[in-house]
Amino acid sequence: AEAQRLAEEAQDKAIQAKQRIEADVRRQVEAEMQRLAGQDQSKQEAEAKRLSEEVEARRAAEERANYLAQAALEAQQLAESERKQRQEEAQKRELHEGVRREAEVESQRLAEQVAEARKQYEDAKTEASREAQFRAEAEAKQKKVEGELQAVAANEAERRKLLEARAKKYIEEQAGRFEKEAQAAKQRLDEAKVLIDQEAQKREQAEAARIHAEEEAERLSQEIVEVQRQMQEMQQHITSDSQSRIGTSQRSISPGSLHDPNSGVISLTTIGSGQTSRQIPSILLKTGEVSNKKAMAALAVGVIAALVLAVGGIGIYFFAIRSTPVSTTKNINGSNGANSVSTDAPAPLKRESVMIQGGSFMMGRNDIDDKTDPFNGNQYPAHSEPVKSFSIDKYETTNSQYAEFVKAKAHKAPSYWSNGNPPSGQENYPVTNVTFADAAAYAEWVSQRETKICRLPTEIEWEYAARNGTQNTSFPWSNEWISDGARLDERPAAVGTTRDETQAGVKDMLGNVAEWTISTYSLYKGHPGKQTVDKGYNVVRGLNPTAAKELIKKPQFMLTFRDGYTKDKDYAYLGFRLVCEP
Repeated sequence: AEAQRLAEEAQDKAIQAKQRIEADVRRQVEAEMQRLAGQDQSKQEAEAKRLSEEVEARRAAEERANYLAQAALEAQQLAESERKQRQEEAQKRELHEGVRREAEVESQRLAEQVAEARKQYEDAKTEASREAQFRAEAEAKQKKVEGELQAVAANEAERRKLLEARAKKYIEEQAGRFEKEAQAAKQRLDEAKVLIDQEAQKREQAEAARIHAEEEAERLSQEIVEVQRQMQEMQQHITSDSQSRIGTSQRSISPGSLHDPNSGVISLTTIGSGQTSRQIPSILLKTGEVSNKKAMAALAVGVIAALVLAVGGIGIYFFAIRSTPVSTTKNINGSNGANSVSTDAPAPLKRESVMIQGGSFMMGRNDIDDKTDPFNGNQYPAHSEPVKSFSIDKYETTNSQYAEFVKAKAHKAPSYWSNGNPPSGQENYPVTNVTFADAAAYAEWVSQRETKICRLPTEIEWEYAARNGTQNTSFPWSNEWISDGARLDERPAAVGTTRDETQAGVKDMLGNVAEWTISTYSLYKGHPGKQTVDKGYNVVRGLNPTAAKELIKKPQFMLTFRDGYTKDKDYAYLGFRLVCEP
C-alpha cells in the first residue's frame, strides 16, 4: 500500500511537471511571438533561431517529460506490481496468520496435553515410587519368606532325613514283623491243614455216625414195631383176662403225651432219623389192670433205652454237622467267605490326592467394608500371593482313615467314637472333634507310612486350591452360585456326596465341615485393623452347619471366609485334609 501511494504521488508529480513545462513553454512562445512581432527581421531570425533552440529545448523537455511520465508509469506499474506482491504477501500473511492462530490453538492444546502428560508423568512417577516402595517391601518380604522357606527347607531336609531313618527303621521292623507274621501264618496254615484233616475225619466220623444212626433207627423202628405187636397181643390177653372183673376202661391218648403218674398212662412219641420214622401207638395201662407189672416195667425200660440210643445217634450227627462254622456275612461281590465284609457297612475310602499347579492369584476381597460388615471384614484387602505346586487330599480325612492311625499309634479317639471305633455307617464321614495337634500327629504318621512329607495346608494353599488356582473363581465349581452346590445348613454327610467340587476334582472345600490350616491367624497386610498375631489361634477355612445365616445370604463371601480357632481345643464340625509334597 505504501509503494502504491508513492507511485501515485510520483505519477501526479510527473503530470504536474509536464503541465508546468507546457504552460511555461506556451507562455514563453506567446511572449516571444509578441516580442518578435515588434522587432525587425534580424531579430526575428535570431529569435527564430532562439525559438528553434527553445523548440528543441521544449522537445527535449517534452522528451524529458515523456521520460518522466514513462518513468512514472513504470513506477506506477512497479508500484502496482509491488502492490500485488504486497497483496499476495498480505494474503500469505493472512494465511500464515490463520496457520499461526491454528498453530497457537494447537500449541495451546499441545501445551494442555503436555501439562496433562506432565501431571500423568508426575502421577506415574509417584505411583512408580509407591510401586518401588511396594516392590522393595515385597522383595524384603520375599527375602524374608525365602529365608523362612530356606529355614523350613533345612528343617524339612533334617526332618526328611529323620523320616527316612524312621522309615528305614520302620521298614526293617515291618519286614521283621511281616517275616514273623509269615512264619506265624505258615504255622497257622499248617495248623489249619491239621484242623482241616481233623475236620474231615470228624465229618467222616459224623457221616459214619449218621449212617449208623439211620441203620440203628431203622433197626430200632423194626424192634419197636415188634414190641408194639407183642404189646398189642399182651393187651388183648390182659383185656380178655380182666373182662370178667371190670369193664372196659380204655381211652385214647394222642401221640406225644407224657407219662401221667396219677392216671398211669404212658405214651411213646414219634422217633426216627432222616426219612425213616415210625409212630408207636399209645399203650394204655391202668394201675390194678396188669397182673405182671414187673414184665411190663422191663418192657417199658427196654423201649425207652432204644429211644435214647436212637435220639443220641441222631443228636451226634446233627451236632457234627452244625459244628462246622458258616459265614453269615457277604463280601462286596455277594459270595460267602472268611474274608467277607458286611453289606451294611460302606467300603472305606482310601486317601486320594489331586495335583495343583503353582502360580499366583488374588487372595481375599476388596468389596468388603470391615466397618459395616465386621463379620466378613477380615477378608480385606485382596492381595497377590505366589503359590508353588502341591498335592492336596481329594476328600476331607474320614473316620475310617483316622481309625487306622488311632489303632496303629494307640492315639486318643474322638469323643463321639465308641470303644475306639467310629459310629457304624459313618466310616466315610469326615472325622471331627480333633485338635490341631491331633491333625498334625496324623500328618506325621502318614508321612512315615508313605515316606514323604505331609502336613496341613497353609491358608494360601487352601484358598488357591478352592478357587481353582489362577482362575480366582468365587466358588469351587465356577463363578455362578448354585443353591444346592454345597452342604451348608445340614449335618455333615459322607465325603464327596454333593456338587461341591473344584475343576481339578477336590471335594467339599466349601461345605460339609470346616478345616484346620497350618497358618496362624492374623489380619491381612493393608487391613486397617490392628496387626496382631496370636499363636494360640490357627486359621480355619470352609463352612459347616453352624455357619451364620448372614454369611450364607452372601454367597460371594463364603469361599474367602476365614476364622481363628483355639489350637488346643476340638470342635464338633471341624476336620482337616492334608497337603503332601508333589
